[in-house]
Amino acid sequence: LQYHLRCDGVACRFEKQGQKVSYLKRYDLQAFRDECAWADIVVSADVYDNIPCDARYTVDRRDGKKGGVHAFRLDDSGSMMHRVEDFRKARPWVQMP
Repeated sequence: LQYHLRCDGVACRFEKQGQKVSYLKRYDLQAFRDECAWADIVVSADVYDNIPCDARYTVDRRDGKKGGVHAFRLDDSGSMMHRVEDFRKARPWVQMP
């Protein structure tokens, strides 16, 4: 299978098995709204506070700082997100609060 990443000056789009992912390359409010309407997953280094998004998942730099690395599984059953923080406490070298 071959997958294509399509980019313009503001965003990149990717589709796999019916799941749509968008990465915003720079802050652009209208592009954020457009990508939220199109994608299942929207990733951005910028933060779009209090702006509704219809995407199933949105990830910005605050999410990365709070939850660590995010990984997505895209398959026929839909998309699923995993965060490092979800598994962090199960590791013997991490101190419990």
